[in-house]
Amino acid sequence: MTDNPAEQALASFRQRIDCCDLAILESLRERARTVTLVGMDKRARGLTDVYRPGREAALMRRLAEADSAPFPTASLLGVWREVIGASFAIEGQPLHVTSASPEAWERARTHFRAARHSQTLGARAALNAVAAGEASIGVVSLEDDTLWWPTLAEFDPPLHIVARLPFVPEPYPVEGSDALAISRNPPDPSGDDLTVATSSEAVGEVLASCGGRFLVAVTAVRADMVPIGGYAVPILLKETTG
Repeated sequence: MTDNPAEQALASFRQRIDCCDLAILESLRERARTVTLVGMDKRARGLTDVYRPGREAALMRRLAEADSAPFPTASLLGVWREVIGASFAIEGQPLHVTSASPEAWERARTHFRAARHSQTLGARAALNAVAAGEASIGVVSLEDDTLWWPTLAEFDPPLHIVARLPFVPEPYPVEGSDALAISRNPPDPSGDDLTVATSSEAVGEVLASCGGRFLVAVTAVRADMVPIGGYAVPILLKETTG
């Protein structure tokens, strides 16, 4: 033990940090124990929808709205993305995410942090992997210029767009366009959602276009549109708006 007052103060601060770390660890352990029970309950009832993008979005919004200062909100949400990803494995149903391109891979790796990742040769291969149950989620970049989205309804059962990536702004943004996550399960509502549909007109937010067809995100579906999924409205953090 040093007699230097400055060193003593620093040692005291470090001790407080160590106590905080142990408290965080115990909270994570309790969360993991609860997640294990959730997984047991789901398996007993035959439920396989471990990935719930709507529930995750609602959680992220609650955290973003909470006062985390001076801890940066984007970093805080990144920590929770890690926790959520690890929880899938604890629940007994780890995610396998397959990406249709290097651009989609970057988005997938950033969002689905603790998942098993693979890459396919193109959107159709990614969709086939999801439809066959070889992957839990397929990720396709909005820069993909193939007409892949109308094919979602051709699968039996049909596939669905369930999330837009990034949902949460990253502390260190990833280069490239946004991407869409595709699942066998339909999207679940988060409380602030858009419907994704194919359209013959460029209405709402145009996500992609090819061959005279548009992939759009809208708040209300018109009669000439074919809904093929939906996603929670991404978070826009105050820190990113200045």
